Amino acid sequence: PTITDAYLTLGLLDEKRFNAGRMELDKAAAAAALKQIARSIGLKDETEASEAAIRVTTAKMATELRKLMAQNGLDPRGFILIAYGGAGPTHANFLAEEARLDSVLVPRLPGTFCALGAILADVRRDYVRPARQMIDRSGNGWKRIYERLLDAEKEALEWINKEGNLIGDNNLKLTCDMRYPAQAFELSISVPDYNLEKLSSCQIIDLFNREHERLYGFHEPDSEVQITNLRLSVVGRVEKIKLIAKNIKSKPEPEGYRRIFNSRWQSVPVYSRDKIGQGTVIEGPAIIEQPDSTIVLLSQWFAKSDKMDNLILKRLKSDEA
Repeated sequence: PTITDAYLTLGLLDEKRFNAGRMELDKAAAAAALKQIARSIGLKDETEASEAAIRVTTAKMATELRKLMAQNGLDPRGFILIAYGGAGPTHANFLAEEARLDSVLVPRLPGTFCALGAILADVRRDYVRPARQMIDRSGNGWKRIYERLLDAEKEALEWINKEGNLIGDNNLKLTCDMRYPAQAFELSISVPDYNLEKLSSCQIIDLFNREHERLYGFHEPDSEVQITNLRLSVVGRVEKIKLIAKNIKSKPEPEGYRRIFNSRWQSVPVYSRDKIGQGTVIEGPAIIEQPDSTIVLLSQWFAKSDKMDNLILKRLKSDEA
């Protein structure tokens, strides 16, 4: 059994309405599988096994999140958890509660959130050319660097021109891995406003020297410099899509009620997300369904829809509880 089976056994998912009713789930099979787990670890029934599975899963996720935050000196309470994918919004409130986060954001279509990001993102491809070439201010060694960059440019532009009509303008970006002779490490040096015909060994060396001075407090102005790798990136701009704001302001009535288990069995309202208007506030516990996901809203939390139809889940303050 999976965590999805646990959701189903605890009533968090509706076996008849999953994927807008296009896929029926087998609740009896999920319960039977979890009942076997319960027997093997000394729990009473499938309900206890399901609750235990969700608690363990949530605790492990929260531990990793807190560890990552602590390593970066960050307080989780200052961040919003973004819940996407089909199962993300189902589990997000459990994770936020465990990790002591105060807010969760569920985008309008969480199941296709990654696909939206992919189609809005600029297209990029990187080309790496090993060089191992010494250059100096007199131009020695520059011809080999020029030829390698010219070859990478040709390949990059041929590729971007085959990427279709979605791509608008494109540009090239160059980063060079560089070091002084016999130095044990390289610095990655970005070249601003890359233009191969105007680029020179002096410009590259000056960029390296400035970065070396900034990092280590000194540079060798008369030394030659070794370029170990050339990294040329081609970036194709994709026209941005305008997201439409939602104008519906009505507060929906529940579509019905469902028994769910969260520490105890209780009947909670079930709402259709399509009918939740801008500014609408729904208090937990509740279930909010949409074709690509099911949102679980716990008690002591509320959900509010913004103008872009994101659903914001927030913890009730003590004076609101």
